[in-house]
Amino acid sequence: MKNRFIRKFLPLMTAGLLLASSAASAASSVELDGKVVNTSPVPVTVSYTGTVDTLPVFAGENVTKGQTIATLKTTKVYATVSGTVRLFGKAGDSAETVAGHYGAVAYIEPDVKYYLSSSTGMAYDAEENSIVHPGEMVYLRGAKHLDHKGTGMVTGVDGTGFTVDVLTGNFETDEYVYSFRKENYAGDSRIGRGRVKRTEFTALSGSGIIVRANVENGSHVNAGDVLFETVEGDFSGYAASLTEVKAPADGIVSEVSVSMGSSVTAGDAVATLYPKDAMRVEASVSEENLRDFPAGTAVQVTFPYVGDGSQAVSGVVERVSQVGADDESDNSDESFFTVLIRLDSTDNISYGMTATVTKK
Repeated sequence: MKNRFIRKFLPLMTAGLLLASSAASAASSVELDGKVVNTSPVPVTVSYTGTVDTLPVFAGENVTKGQTIATLKTTKVYATVSGTVRLFGKAGDSAETVAGHYGAVAYIEPDVKYYLSSSTGMAYDAEENSIVHPGEMVYLRGAKHLDHKGTGMVTGVDGTGFTVDVLTGNFETDEYVYSFRKENYAGDSRIGRGRVKRTEFTALSGSGIIVRANVENGSHVNAGDVLFETVEGDFSGYAASLTEVKAPADGIVSEVSVSMGSSVTAGDAVATLYPKDAMRVEASVSEENLRDFPAGTAVQVTFPYVGDGSQAVSGVVERVSQVGADDESDNSDESFFTVLIRLDSTDNISYGMTATVTKK
């Protein structure tokens, strides 16, 4: 009896096992067509109202965290004379507040320590000596201390008055000094007399927020050097560099939404970033195969066009849509569901790439 039972049902069991094996094989061979998407686009915004100065990146470019996406224009404050600079403001300070406390944001102690406030009243009586030319070099000698000698340059002329910067020499404040056109101090070359005065420090201020100091406190600067930069406007939260808009993460610049010279307001986006860590593969799975790709399923994702060949990357089903949709290219009534796959690595993977997904 027992033997007849075994002989009767053994073929049925064998057929069942074959069918189960065939079904498992079919499930493991299911391929899904996928595409790289980004689940968390990030707007890259400016901190203050201003004007776009440069855009060193373009749409589609890979960038790293901290890389400059755009820069905004600043107001630059230049040294008007050469000398030693003293800075009182620092990045993040209000230029007006600093100037209100110290009188200026920066002071320059000029290289030229003294100047002469002169007139042609004591010039030698000759027609050519009554006309003084800005920029001409003169030779200086003390009116009382004849051993006080040096050189100077005429820096301004106003009627019969003129000023001379003392370039060399050993003079004292308030002493009277003659100016000559000839190196030997010939009397007929005397163009006037002046009084030695101490050159005032040059005060420089600005308006808005100081975003950058371009020189070190106590350093020597030349006329025309940029001392510091400011930006206008009110904003909250001082960033390390307000003028540079930086990428908040590694990723791909999907869009640049401004151009050089564009006006922007605090909070405006200059670009959109697709972060690398938000790259996913999105695939569509039929209702029939949905049970084979639940969340947590390990898969292999193959990208057919990477470099000169293909690239296979391991991944896992992260989410499955709970809402199905009809496939317009299919005449059946079967619904299709979206699965989202997180990759173990996004190296060499770009937004929009096509892929094939198989269950591991």
